[in-house]
Amino acid sequence: SNADVYYEQAIEGGAEAICPMTTEEDWRIGILKDPFGHTWEIGYPL
Repeated sequence: SNADVYYEQAIEGGAEAICPMTTEEDWRIGILKDPFGHTWEIGYPL
């Protein structure tokens, strides 16, 4: 899925990694904080 790519692009663009992309139960998910302080979850169901 593109979620891993989007996560890496966000980090390269200045976001802070809160939780790296991992596989948890039936999801591939990562959490990051953008430069404006908003927290984002990026993921997809497996």
